[in-house]
Amino acid sequence: MRVNRIAAVLAACAFAPVVGAQAATFNVNTTADNAVACTPNTGPCSLRGAVIASNNLAGADTINVPSGTYPFTIPQGSETHLAPDASKGDLDITDSVTITGAGADLTIVDAKQLDRVFNIQAGGNATIIGMTITGGLVKDGPGVTVATNPGGGGIQNRNGGKLLLQKVIITGNVADANGAIAQGMFGGGLQNFENLSDTIQTQTTVQQSQIINNTVRASGVPTGTGGSTAPRGGGVTVGDGTFTASDTRIANNRVEATGGGAAEGNAGGINTAGAVTVTLDRVSITGNAIIAPNGFGGGISLIGREHGAYVLPGPGNMPPAVDFVPSGRATLTATNLTISGNSVSGGNAPGLFIQKAATANINLSTFALNTGAPGFAQIAVDGSGMQGVDHTEVAAEPAGHPYDDRSFLTLNRSAIDGVGTGTGCLLVSTPVLAGTN
Repeated sequence: MRVNRIAAVLAACAFAPVVGAQAATFNVNTTADNAVACTPNTGPCSLRGAVIASNNLAGADTINVPSGTYPFTIPQGSETHLAPDASKGDLDITDSVTITGAGADLTIVDAKQLDRVFNIQAGGNATIIGMTITGGLVKDGPGVTVATNPGGGGIQNRNGGKLLLQKVIITGNVADANGAIAQGMFGGGLQNFENLSDTIQTQTTVQQSQIINNTVRASGVPTGTGGSTAPRGGGVTVGDGTFTASDTRIANNRVEATGGGAAEGNAGGINTAGAVTVTLDRVSITGNAIIAPNGFGGGISLIGREHGAYVLPGPGNMPPAVDFVPSGRATLTATNLTISGNSVSGGNAPGLFIQKAATANINLSTFALNTGAPGFAQIAVDGSGMQGVDHTEVAAEPAGHPYDDRSFLTLNRSAIDGVGTGTGCLLVSTPVLAGTN
């Protein structure tokens, strides 16, 4: 009988459920900014302390943030974006967490221009609900590269992170290269980090939110420095993975490229750079502006990745190496999209610009009152891309890589300043430039 009892106990243990990590709830109860990790449901708890504690606990945690303004007082200091530290500067998220405010008009997180506000890192899975995200500032400068600090004045989502925003306002944030060597400052409000590895899929979803009054700029950039002088994406830059937005307004964001060698800016609303997928439903992109001697894509700039040899960072401390990278197609699917009142002070395509292995399928949408330089077209498709097999790769790569750098545009039952388009029709008439090669 004893043997039977032991067998029964072992059988019960074998089928017992494995209990996962216990999720914790942190109730923020002070607007002070301190780096003391919170204890769940007890004691003083700052927003930064709650994020630190959540990162240290496995499992999907919850942070409740009541009404109030939560100003940052702790600067970035020695923190780098290759070694994130939520105790300094921006709030780095490395685990699963839901951060819920009392409403965008009641809960305000203000970085006070000490850093950006949130940074979703590898392993991070953040849901942010009901708050305003403001006061973020990221700067370019000597020693800063696209890999270490590529932008996202309000929020940066990078390295396979996952981000869901609901009923959030992202406003008053800046990605700034003022007075320094611009290595490329992208995404005044929000950025999905750009990389050349298509296996890393960063995901951002925005619902019932506003991305308004943000700025990306490169002013006073010295000429001949070798840095990029083209700030991009006043509202959003998508450089990796997927970006999905619904019932959302992207408005009154600015791209500024003035002085010195800063000659070009693009994408007042949404900018893409690489193999990405963008899906928009009931989104309005209005009143965004590019202030630059030359610019394009006042509403959206949809740019994929041309095939060719790229300089890729080496693993660990290894030096960079040149390697062949195939075409990376940027895809936009939009329904009930409104692009209106956007402007490009010194360039073309104040509505939509498409280039370098990019495909746009737009349905039931409106383009109206977008303005550019004399003779502008509201929508421009750069048809210079080619298709074929590349035989000019570096020696380490076998010859014969197929590629397709062509761009495509389809407008279905949409209107451009009141001019209707037929089902599946490619526009080739004024004021639209369009092409399929």
